[in-house]
Order: sequence, then structure tokens, then C-alpha cells
Amino acid sequence: ELFLRSELVCYPNPFGHSTTLELRAPGGAGPVDAVFHDASGRVVARTSFTLSDTGVGLVPWSGTALDGSRLPVGVYYVTASGSFGTARDRVTLMK
Repeated sequence: ELFLRSELVCYPNPFGHSTTLELRAPGGAGPVDAVFHDASGRVVARTSFTLSDTGVGLVPWSGTALDGSRLPVGVYYVTASGSFGTARDRVTLMK
């Protein structure tokens, strides 16, 4: 399957304990950095993963901050970046 543009989806969304970031991007294998921002634009979390040869990458996120603490309930914005460019999604953390 050939992806013509990058697509990032977080599911389940909203989530309570954990969500999965699923990225589908053209170009195949490669490293991906995902950065989470709160509504004010402050970086609150980061994670990294690798796209497979087919251009698909999956990584769980449990709503934890950079320091390992649990983030408060709210809306967060995630941007995944790599050789494919960038893809974005919005995810809601519930209790």
C-alpha cells in the first residue's frame, strides 16, 4: 500500500489509561519523534518510534509528562516529525 500523505491518528480518543499513536507515512522505514503540547503550546511530553518498511508506526502513550508524572485531564496536541515531514492530531485525556 502506498501512502500519498502522512496521517496520524490517536485511538482510543478520548482515553483514560493509554492511547496508541498510529502514523502512516510515505517513504517507508525511519525514525519518528512525537511531541505533545498542552493548550497553551507548552511541550509536556515526547516519545520516539520507528516506521516500518511499509510506512506504518505504532506507539502507546499513557498520558505521562516529561518528568514521568500523570498529566491533568485535558486536550493535548501531538506532532509527529520525520523524513516524511509532519503529521498532527489532537487527543483528549480523561480521568
